[in-house]
Amino acid sequence: MKIIVVILLICLFAGVAIAADYYQNLNYSRDILLKQRDYLIETRSKINEQINLLSNKLDKINQYLDDNNRSLNEIEYALNNAR
Repeated sequence: MKIIVVILLICLFAGVAIAADYYQNLNYSRDILLKQRDYLIETRSKINEQINLLSNKLDKINQYLDDNNRSLNEIEYALNNAR
């Protein structure tokens, strides 16, 4: 009977140790995922800033191009009327 009690105690302690390892592994995985999430959020923010800057530059270039086209059209109109 004592052997059965000893075996049960060993199994109980092994189960507790396995559960503690399992819990520790889950905590570690969560911490890694939280760090990765923070990195991804920061990276997304930086990329959004770059996109906004490029979008503003593109808007300016489009305005300059529109101005250029208007000026070109006016010159071509004047050339056609000068004949």
